Amino acid sequence: MSISESIRKNSKSTAIGAVIVLILAGLLILNQTSTSATSRYNQPKWMFDLNTKQLAIAEASTYAPHDNGSGTFDYGRTGPAGSLVDAMVYSCGSPTDIKEGMTIDDLNGVDAHIVYLFRGVSNTSTATSGQLTDQEARIVSRSDGAAWFGQFTQQGQDVQNNFPECSDGSSPVRTRP
Repeated sequence: MSISESIRKNSKSTAIGAVIVLILAGLLILNQTSTSATSRYNQPKWMFDLNTKQLAIAEASTYAPHDNGSGTFDYGRTGPAGSLVDAMVYSCGSPTDIKEGMTIDDLNGVDAHIVYLFRGVSNTSTATSGQLTDQEARIVSRSDGAAWFGQFTQQGQDVQNNFPECSDGSSPVRTRP
């Protein structure tokens, strides 16, 4: 008996089997897309304390700037706020070498770098009063935190695209704790 004859003789069983396979495939696809799409938003993230000059680990929901107890930091035009800000940490070495509490020099020692820091501007009245533009609702800085630029301004884009060069010619990899 050939496969096509078996299918014809057992068409009801074949149809039920096909529906079960389709349902399982749909559930698998749904699980894969929903897990991968949301899991990165639930992962811990790197932050950098501008007062202690150390890398920190925080929950994904932690809003920067955050007051972690080390005092406030003067952000210039946006005023003082918590000193903990989001950090985009990239590595040319092993990402597992990066640890909480590391300084810029420590990161350089494991061939890792903070490409840029960023934070939101929580004071919307400041953003709409003419002191800041709509392009500056999220601001970025180099790892020293000395100057802050709107994320979408030319200076902000320059800061965000200042990737280190890896000695082997490869591109640095973004890391997470």
